[in-house]
Amino acid sequence: MKILYITQFFYPERTAGAIRAYENAINWEKGGNQVTVLTTYPNFPIGKIFKEYKNKMLSHEIIEGIDVYRSYLYMRPNTNIVNRLISYIGFPLFSIINLFILNRKYFKGKYDVIITTSGPIFTPIIGLLFSKIRKIPLITEFRDLTFKQILATKFTDNNFAYKVVRGIELFFARASDEVIVLTKGFAKILMEYGIDKNKIDIIPNGYEIKENNSKEDNLKKELIKKSGEIIISYFGTMGVSQNLFKIFDLISHLKEYNNIKFLFIGDGAVKSELLKYKEEKELFNLTMLDGMPEHELEYYYQISDYCLVLLNNDQNFAYTIPSKIFQIMGRKKPIIFIGPEGEASEIINSAKCGLTLYDNEIEILKNKILNFIKKEDTQVLGNNGYNFVLRNYNRKNLCNKYIDIINEKVLGGKKH
Repeated sequence: MKILYITQFFYPERTAGAIRAYENAINWEKGGNQVTVLTTYPNFPIGKIFKEYKNKMLSHEIIEGIDVYRSYLYMRPNTNIVNRLISYIGFPLFSIINLFILNRKYFKGKYDVIITTSGPIFTPIIGLLFSKIRKIPLITEFRDLTFKQILATKFTDNNFAYKVVRGIELFFARASDEVIVLTKGFAKILMEYGIDKNKIDIIPNGYEIKENNSKEDNLKKELIKKSGEIIISYFGTMGVSQNLFKIFDLISHLKEYNNIKFLFIGDGAVKSELLKYKEEKELFNLTMLDGMPEHELEYYYQISDYCLVLLNNDQNFAYTIPSKIFQIMGRKKPIIFIGPEGEASEIINSAKCGLTLYDNEIEILKNKILNFIKKEDTQVLGNNGYNFVLRNYNRKNLCNKYIDIINEKVLGGKKH
């Protein structure tokens, strides 16, 4: 089939949304489908275009057989809500101009289905307009339900912004022919708000099992593991949803254990504040590095003994499953999860691949982590996680399931 895939985040960005979109597109293309991606220029989360790109109104490249069109974006760093709104509105605005006015000749091909993936809440408007005008079935994928997320960041359900975001997301869900969500909880929430359960399917995130691709010979190693050291690492976004200041307080309480070191790699809205907080707390046991390409990141996965998965301990995050869970399990590393009891902790406990903590008191967290490190076998935990991902969250299998849903539910079993 011919698929038009609309996503604000895409390769070479390394966010969860970019990885999911890229691996979906690659697997669909390898499966004999023709995939066209409409995205923008890689810039997230620092808000600066990657050096190999120039911000034009529209450009085209081919990545592993996939036609990738990149639409202009007014870029801002992901440091506050205003910057995020400018970025999230800009992508659909300039994409619509390209699709319908300036560069419509590039999108005149007959598509069988349009898939638009939300995280940025305005992205689905592109697919919805194109779908209505061209009379093509529309799938909207909700990687998050933003209206539930913002309740976990101190908004209330009486807040005007919350009501607007909820209205927008529910409107897109109702207007779509099919809705894909990543968790059972997201499906339940949409059904509670009246979205037809028959058009909702769950395709979680996963991990594409692959060989280690680190290039250690050419790698500048900012951290060398010493004999007897235990390294606990966090890889990912440094934002308001991860409760990072509290984790830094926890790291401060572990300074007396000279063999335990912490490594944080990534960028995000609160990183500059975290760097200042690190200096204030004199966290000599913590190394912080900027986000980096996957082939460089692999080295740091290799030297890590445990990997952190962090969420605000709020029940509005109970249905969120950070994609890094699968990336960690796929690399045979044990997980230390700190957050709410919910779907993420359920996966870790089912896989028997790590420690799940729901406590809020620093001293309790400290003692449980120390006890876990002392008693558990990292190799057994790592293998448990790897095998669990292979059985249940293999990206290739999930991509095939996606295609089956499109064929059976959206296209009515038509062959292409």
